[in-house]
Amino acid sequence: MATPVGSSGSKQMSLPGKKRRFLSRSDEEVVEEMDMELKYRQGWPTLPNLPLLTEYGNTEEYFGEHFHTAHIPTIKSILESQRVEHFLVTPCHRVHTGCEPDELTATLLVLSSVGSGSWFHAIKEIRKYLAGQALDIAIEFIDRRAYGGLSSFTILPSETKIINFWLMIWERIRTVLNSSGQPWSTVDVLYRGLGGTREECFPTIIISTSTPSDTAWRTGIIPAIRQISLPHLHVELLYGCFVACVDERDGDKAGRVLTIKSFQNVLSMGTSCGPQDGGGSGTLGGAITLHRGEQNLGTFALTNGHVIRSQRYDDAILGNQAFSPEHPLAQDRSLVVRAPSDGDLNVRLAVNAGLVENYTRVIDGFEGDPVKNEPPKFSLRLKVEMGQTSKIPLLEKQEKEKKSLEQESSMMENFDRDIGTVYAASGYRKTSYQAHGTTYQHCGLDWALIRLGGRQMYNLIEATAQDIKCPFPIGRSANMWGKPELGGMVAKRGRTTDWTVGELNAIESVVVGSEYGGEISCIPILGKKGPFADLGDLGAVVLEVPVGQMPHELKWVGLLFAAAEVTNIGYMIPMDLVVADIRNITGCDVVEPEEVGTTN
Repeated sequence: MATPVGSSGSKQMSLPGKKRRFLSRSDEEVVEEMDMELKYRQGWPTLPNLPLLTEYGNTEEYFGEHFHTAHIPTIKSILESQRVEHFLVTPCHRVHTGCEPDELTATLLVLSSVGSGSWFHAIKEIRKYLAGQALDIAIEFIDRRAYGGLSSFTILPSETKIINFWLMIWERIRTVLNSSGQPWSTVDVLYRGLGGTREECFPTIIISTSTPSDTAWRTGIIPAIRQISLPHLHVELLYGCFVACVDERDGDKAGRVLTIKSFQNVLSMGTSCGPQDGGGSGTLGGAITLHRGEQNLGTFALTNGHVIRSQRYDDAILGNQAFSPEHPLAQDRSLVVRAPSDGDLNVRLAVNAGLVENYTRVIDGFEGDPVKNEPPKFSLRLKVEMGQTSKIPLLEKQEKEKKSLEQESSMMENFDRDIGTVYAASGYRKTSYQAHGTTYQHCGLDWALIRLGGRQMYNLIEATAQDIKCPFPIGRSANMWGKPELGGMVAKRGRTTDWTVGELNAIESVVVGSEYGGEISCIPILGKKGPFADLGDLGAVVLEVPVGQMPHELKWVGLLFAAAEVTNIGYMIPMDLVVADIRNITGCDVVEPEEVGTTN
């Protein structure tokens, strides 16, 4: 199996061996090894699939000393002789997320423009020059508009020709993928391209995989899919994974932004939550009131099932089974959920402890660190004691701020964060879903209800640190639910990224979730300005952004349960499907929020 570029997961060829292999290449061999498949990105040898990070560390080890002064002028002369426009010419490492730079990621990166001069001849001449200098590094030319990722736009519901064509060919593409022997993570259909408008881009099938560098994709799988989809749909292969679970990488980001407001008796939509006996964190979506017949069972908080998972929970049920209110762990109320989560609290406490240490060093001084060439520093307190009265206000200010942080940490540690216990959950199940004249097979379910204890929760749009990004009036109620309108605008408040706005795509996405034992369908949400969701946002309620006048009650249309980092897409379960499954598993009616059209 191929490993990501820069990964230490497999034994890589040594640098001397790599040089012996490539430096003696003939012109014909160099041309044969050049990567000219895409108009907007070309180079030598075969380039790793996007997206890639650009890192600038360890340049001397891989590029030699004084690379900029010794070689960049000559390289630029080659570019100019081939009339290639260049905005950036630099040595760097091009690596996949989570990987470390190595000899195979050392790259000469050239940001240019498609159609500017002869990229082919420029790459060939630069390769010849570098080989003559005993420099064996990759060469990547990329249009500057594609450097941060291609532009993406949704498929609109009115584009029935594209939608119907996709429905007609999907099973054939699915067969190609599943018979290939290669893992794949997501299949999305969007407009993609270099342009800034939908009209300048082309409808494209986007496939993500953890093994894009495997030759099977380039030589067999992608050509077979293109044979099916062209000329109506282009095909793009990306490196990436479907994320439908809690991921430790998001912990620091969310924990650092915790505020005192997160430690109040009234819970907010979008706040942090997690299990008592687990290390995961997610988002508390909103409040639901259940009735069984005439009996009011009270208020429950909605989130994802994977957010509340703990070892006890996993040991008690199988992942594809529902967790009903009759389960012994639900009956004895032993699966405790906390808000904020343990992970987020620990991060915030660590941040505060670091700040307190800094204040202590300023107030009381420190001996210095010879290893870091750090000289001893006299304390503010000592300076005041020695008669520097002008330092008194600063000393008092520093002591006050230190004490405030210590008090904040003490309050956070001692606050009772238990909000209730797990009442019911969907498990990783699949079901069919009918909407907009189409039956979606294998829709994934991932919800959980938390029976609230002493803390309350209301479905209100509350003031946050990022109110400027919120598309709704502060204080507006969000106590209705209904079917999503594909092509419509939506928004969510999540624990990590707060408020984000996106657009519902008219073509469902198909993703592979190991927890579900295979493929599931879901509704993709394309972020309007950057990603719609980060990993810690999962569990958030997705709200409809109305066109025209803002209604008195905002509408829930989905539950965010997954994200794909490579495409700015969040994935949601339709809220009508969530509500129907809650009724099925609990035997209860959801009376709040109310279904649109049922209010007297």
